[in-house]
Amino acid sequence: MTKSDFFDLALKLIGFYFFILVFTGLIQFIIMIINSSFNDFDEQLWLYYSGTALNFALYLIFGNILVFRTHKVERLLGIQPDNKELKLTLNKVDLIELALITISVIAIVFSTPRILGNLIEIVYYPATDEFGNSSKSFDDFSYGMTFQLLVGIFLLLNARNFSKMINKRGIKDDEFDKKTRANKGEHEEPL
Repeated sequence: MTKSDFFDLALKLIGFYFFILVFTGLIQFIIMIINSSFNDFDEQLWLYYSGTALNFALYLIFGNILVFRTHKVERLLGIQPDNKELKLTLNKVDLIELALITISVIAIVFSTPRILGNLIEIVYYPATDEFGNSSKSFDDFSYGMTFQLLVGIFLLLNARNFSKMINKRGIKDDEFDKKTRANKGEHEEPL
């Protein structure tokens, strides 16, 4: 794999992520439209619909650019095509760290929009009861997303330490399995 192949793959994966956002958001948008009533003209609802449509359009544009115009994006970023082989020397700890970083970034990416959306809704559209008290607050799902965000950030900041701990535990488990097999008289099976 060359360096330019690696960047091609990374940009295309990001583009496919935008397509997934469009697909999942479109399903939610269709369900929301089906469940809403169009008898009364609600300006805020139509502003929300138009903003959501604009998001879909931007996601589609970015997805198309990143998937189908990858070489142009690479040129804009200053990535020169080359034929040098990319040699990755990753050991077990590095692979575990990469997996933990990927998991933490996914957790952060999926939780941040929900939290920000809920905060914006609370701040800009405060619903009050008959006594003037605010009746909007974080719902249970937002608390879960906040926890997911905090765990993702913690895992991202400590990925190297966790990968070393997981690797050490794996080595101990392998040694224990070898001792157990030796005591039982079993032979190790090749993988």
